[in-house]
Amino acid sequence: MAGLVPATNGSPQTKQYDSNLDARTRAGVSYPRSSLSLGGLGSWKRVPSVHIVADYGTDGYRLDADAVGAFPISDSLRARLAAWNDAFERACPPDAYEDITGKRFDFVAFAAQGLEIAKAVKRELPHWRVLYWDEGLDWFLARDPRHQDRARAEYEITLKVAFAPPR
Repeated sequence: MAGLVPATNGSPQTKQYDSNLDARTRAGVSYPRSSLSLGGLGSWKRVPSVHIVADYGTDGYRLDADAVGAFPISDSLRARLAAWNDAFERACPPDAYEDITGKRFDFVAFAAQGLEIAKAVKRELPHWRVLYWDEGLDWFLARDPRHQDRARAEYEITLKVAFAPPR
């Protein structure tokens, strides 16, 4: 089946595509590394994205350009996110990543807390794309710098993950 899809130059072009695309998109199925969704027949809209990532001098998140306006989460979740990032700033020196024993900073426990926060963000913003930077995974992957792909430490939090029971 042929349909209209946006071309790179902004004009529509005819292209073959999977006929289930519209149904998957309307159902809220998202695909990694994509911030486009079908908002209606022939119209594309950007999905707002947020990266949950602890970093020095931040609030624990980074909004993509598609996220217009404020970060619309509850005050309690915003406070939880800020406290999580503050704990990172206070307790994790930059050279902690070099400590293979993990004695300088507990990356695994910190990442578990961050994952729960990222899930809470997804539950509050189900139509947003929520990406989580896993500090524990990043610390672990840093053991072999010859094969380190930093992108492997970031992954999308889907609704299925956000509403999954705790293990």
